[in-house]
Amino acid sequence: MCIILFLGCGDEEPEADGVIPVLLEVSGEPSWSSKDVIAVGFGNSIYYCDPGGTNVKKITPKPELEVFDLDWSPDGETIVFEGVDLGGSGSELYKLEFPEPEATLFVDEEANDPAWSPDGKYIAYSRVTGYNSSIWIVPAAGGVPKELTAPGCDVSPEWAPNSEDVVYAEYLPGDAFAVSTVNIKTRRKNFITEGLDPAWHPFGKWLAVVRKQGEDFNIYLIDPVRGGAIRVVETPPGLPYSIARTPTWSPKGDWFAFNGSRGTYGIYKKQVSLQ
Repeated sequence: MCIILFLGCGDEEPEADGVIPVLLEVSGEPSWSSKDVIAVGFGNSIYYCDPGGTNVKKITPKPELEVFDLDWSPDGETIVFEGVDLGGSGSELYKLEFPEPEATLFVDEEANDPAWSPDGKYIAYSRVTGYNSSIWIVPAAGGVPKELTAPGCDVSPEWAPNSEDVVYAEYLPGDAFAVSTVNIKTRRKNFITEGLDPAWHPFGKWLAVVRKQGEDFNIYLIDPVRGGAIRVVETPPGLPYSIARTPTWSPKGDWFAFNGSRGTYGIYKKQVSLQ
C-alpha cells in the first residue's frame, strides 16, 4: 500500500483494469520524457519520478509561480511549462534546464498548454485573448510566434510524429469537443474525431483522446486513418464516477500515464498492446 503524501507507489499492484497508481495526491497534466521520467506541475513545484513511481523529487522554479501544464524537450534535457504569477501577471511560458530550478521567461503573453515538437524545432501552445483561444507555435530557440488557428476555443495542442501537424481540441456548442489537426505550413485543418486532450502515439498509428460520458471522463484509442475507437480506461466497478484526463505516452509507446481520479486523485499509468 502506498503512502499518500506526494509519494510514488512503486510497489502498488495493478487495479482490475490494469491501471497502476504512479504518484498520488497531485493533480496536473503529466509528461513522460525520452529519458523515462514522468513530471507533473502541482502548486508552485514540478514533481517528477521514474515510471515505477519511485525516487520522487520536486523542483520549485519560482515560489511566486504556480506551475500548470508542462512538456519535455525531445532530448529530455529541458522543460517548458505554464506558470501563473500569484501576483496577477497572468499565464506565461517558462523554460528550465532539468533538474536545475532556475526558470527563464520564454513567452510573455497569455499562454498555456505548451507542447514541444518531436524534431525539437517548435513549441505549440494555446494563446488566450479575451474570451477566445487559438493555437500558436514559436521557434523553440526563440523567435516570432505564428498563429495557426483563428480565435475560437482551441486548446490542448499536441504534435503529430511528423512535426508538421498539430492536433488540438476545439470546444463546440452544446458542451462538445472536436479533435482536429492543423498543418504548420498551410494552416489547413482536418477533423479527426470527437473528444479532448489528444495525445498522438510516438509511432503515429494511434491517437489517444478523452471523451466525457455522463460524469465520467474515459480514454479511448482512435485510428485516425481507418476510424474506430477502443476504450482503454473507464470507471472501475464500485465507483460512482472516475476521471481520466491528459494522457501522455512512454517513449516506446507501450504505456501511457494520465491525470485521474479513481477514489484518489493523482497520476496513473496503463500498459497497452497495440497491433
